[in-house]
Amino acid sequence: MAQLNRLRCIWFGRLWCTVMAIAMTVCLVAAPKPAWGAPNQDDEIVYLDPDGVIRVIDPVPPSPGLAVKWFSPSPGWRAFALGDVTGDGDLEIVAVKLEGSGGRLAVFDPVAVSGPRDTVSYLEGVPWRTLYDVSLPRPPVLVAFGDFDPNRSGPEILYSMDYSMDLPSGEGADVRDLQRFVILRQPVGQTDGTEWEVQLTWDTRNRWTWIATGNLDGGGPDEFVLVDEPAGTLSVYGIGDGVFRVWSNTNSRYRWRVAEFLQYIPGGPLELGAVRDANLPLASVWVFRYENGTFVDHEFGAHLPPPSFMFKADFAGNGDDEMVMLRAVPQEISSRPRLFIRDNGNDGVFLQTALLDGDNGYRVGAAGDTNGDGRDEIAIMRPNRIRLYTSPQVNANFVEYAVATDASNIRLGNLDAMGLDTTSRLGTLPARIERQLAPGATGAPIALGIWDVTKGTAAAVTLRVQNAPWAELSTTAATTPVTVTVTLDAAALGPGLYTGEVVIETTAAGFDNPTLVVPLVLRVESPVWVAPEQIAAIYHPCPAQPPLRSYGVSISGPPVPMRATVAEGVDWVSVTPDAGQVPLQLTVTIDPTRRTDGVEVTDLIISYDLPNVVGNEIIVPVILVCTDERHLLPFVGAD
Repeated sequence: MAQLNRLRCIWFGRLWCTVMAIAMTVCLVAAPKPAWGAPNQDDEIVYLDPDGVIRVIDPVPPSPGLAVKWFSPSPGWRAFALGDVTGDGDLEIVAVKLEGSGGRLAVFDPVAVSGPRDTVSYLEGVPWRTLYDVSLPRPPVLVAFGDFDPNRSGPEILYSMDYSMDLPSGEGADVRDLQRFVILRQPVGQTDGTEWEVQLTWDTRNRWTWIATGNLDGGGPDEFVLVDEPAGTLSVYGIGDGVFRVWSNTNSRYRWRVAEFLQYIPGGPLELGAVRDANLPLASVWVFRYENGTFVDHEFGAHLPPPSFMFKADFAGNGDDEMVMLRAVPQEISSRPRLFIRDNGNDGVFLQTALLDGDNGYRVGAAGDTNGDGRDEIAIMRPNRIRLYTSPQVNANFVEYAVATDASNIRLGNLDAMGLDTTSRLGTLPARIERQLAPGATGAPIALGIWDVTKGTAAAVTLRVQNAPWAELSTTAATTPVTVTVTLDAAALGPGLYTGEVVIETTAAGFDNPTLVVPLVLRVESPVWVAPEQIAAIYHPCPAQPPLRSYGVSISGPPVPMRATVAEGVDWVSVTPDAGQVPLQLTVTIDPTRRTDGVEVTDLIISYDLPNVVGNEIIVPVILVCTDERHLLPFVGAD
C-alpha cells in the first residue's frame, strides 16, 4: 500500500511506484517428531514430479526416526543422477533444468551429515544443503555421474547442452555440432562437492537422448554409453587424453532406445545390454560382450512388441545383473506381459513377467536395495503412481505409492547410508510467523512447535518476545518437544508493518544452536483505501504557460473523519475539500506555474480517525515534471 514501503523513481520522464507487500500465512501444527537413525543399507526412491520437483520416498525409514522426505527447493528440473561426491558414504543428487535461453546445474545433499553447520537447512528434521549451483549457457539435456578422473575425489559430473540453436542456415553451410558435453571434476584438495572445474569439453553431431556410465575393464576412468534414438545410434566412449569412441552401431530403421553397462555374465568385464525398436523376427534385446577393446554379440532375443525401456537389477545380490524390460502392449494382445526379465538363466528369479496396468502407463523403472537385505528390488513408474516390488527374488508382492510423477525420471540409491544428523539442534514449525490484522484486532493463537530436529531429545527451553510488545506467548518455559501458542494483538496499532522475534534458548548440552530466533511479522492493514495511490503530472516539453491539471482522488472505507494536507510550504499542489467524512471524493490540482524547479516531489497526506488507534495516515506521492529535457532523477524513498 502507499503508506507502506513506498518506492518512488522517475527515469526518462516515466514514473514507477513499487509497493512491497509481505504475504501472510498462519500455520497451526502439532509438535513434530525427531528424525535420527543409525547408519543403514536401504535405498530410497528418487523421482521427478510433473512440475520438475525432485522428490524422495523412503520405503524403510531409519528407526526410530522419520522417513527421508526431501524435495528440491525449486521446480523445473528435467534430469538428475545419484553419486557420492562428498565421500561420506551416502549419495548426492546432481540435476539440470532449463532456465531462460540456457539452464542450471545444481548438486544437492539431501541428507547432510557433514559440512559447515551454517550451510545446512532442515526438512522435517532431516538436514540437507545445496552443495553447488551454477548457470549454463545453453539448455541442458543429459546428466550423469562417472569416475572419469580416478586421481580426483569422488565421481565426476558429465552433462550435455543443446547447441542446435547455433546451427547455421542455408544450403551449403557447415554443419556444426548439435550437443556439447562437459565433464566437471573437483579441484585438487576439494572433497566436499562445493567446487568444480572443467576436466573436458567436446562437441558431437548427434541429438543424444540417453546416457549411462560404467567401467568396462575394471580399471582406469569409466566409460559411457550414449543413445541417439531419432537417428538409431548407440555409441560407447572412453576417456584418455581426450574422448575417444570405443564402439558404435547405427540403424535408422530399427532404432536403439536404452543401453546399460551391466554384469550379465558372472565375472570378467562388464557387458552392454541394449534394447531397440525392432519387431519379429528381428532381435530387440541384445547383450554385447566386451572383448579386445570392442563389443561382440553374446545374446539376443526377439520380442513382440519390442521393449521400450530397460534397466539392470541384481535380484540375488551376488553381483550378477539381470535385465528388466518394460514395453507397451496393444489391447488386442493385452494378455502379454508389459514387464519381463532376462536373468541369464542362473539366478532363478521368481518375478519373470507382470501384466501391469492395461493402459501401458508404466514406461520407466529402476532397481536398488530398498529394504537393506543385500538384494535389489525394482520400482516402476507411471504418471500417477510408483510400484515397488518388495521381494522379486521370491515372490511378486508389491506396494504402491500414489504420487504424481513426470513418468520419465526415477532412480534408487542410498541417501542416508551414514544415518541422519547426530548433533542436537533446535527447530520450530513454522520457522517464521506472519500475520495480517485490521487495526484494533486480535489474532487467533498460532501454534509454534519446538523440538530437537535431529535426535528428539528432551531439553528445557526458555522463551521470550523481543521487540514486539504486540505479541504474547502462552508460556515462557517448557521442555521439548512442545507446542506453545503465539498471539498477535493490533489493539493499539495503526496501519503499518511491524517486526520482532521469539527468542528460544536452551542450556542443555550438545546443541549446536542453543539460541534460535523465530521472526515475527505483523502487517496492520488500513480499512481506508485511496485511489489512485500516486499522482504524476508530466509536461514534456514544458510550455511557457503550462496549464493547471486536476486529478480525482477517491477515499473509501468506513464512515470516519478524514483530513487532507500537503507538506508545509508547497503551494504548487492544492486539495479540495481538505476535510470531511469517508467515503469522499477529493480534487487535487497541480499548478506548474508555482513550481521552483523542473522536477518537484511532495506528499498528499490523508489522515483519518479510528477509535483507540493511532498513526492513521495514507501517503499519496505527488510528482510534477515540467522540462524540455529527459533527466535521470534521484531515487526518493520513504517509510
